[in-house]
Amino acid sequence: IGPLSLELTLHGSVVAMIPVNFVGNAREATCALDAFAPLYLGHSYEVRTLESVEVFPARIEFTTTLEATTLLLPLKRMWKCASISVRADGFDLPPAVSLQLRH
Repeated sequence: IGPLSLELTLHGSVVAMIPVNFVGNAREATCALDAFAPLYLGHSYEVRTLESVEVFPARIEFTTTLEATTLLLPLKRMWKCASISVRADGFDLPPAVSLQLRH
């Protein structure tokens, strides 16, 4: 998953935009929400993904407490079908030609 933006809201108002970067092929990333906006004790917040071509929308609500908490926001990756054509201007391709796809 490439860079992703999260939106932190309080009572429907945006309090922070949070960039999330997945390092290399990492399957998870962690970010400290209070590094982007002050979080007040007892308030209810929502974190959600912004529109992305890579993941489906996801959201989580939480209320701040005195204890440190790790929130889990599972992301579901979007998969798209690809159609690939390989041509060699009318000639047959040699048998050693291979195709590597990355997403």
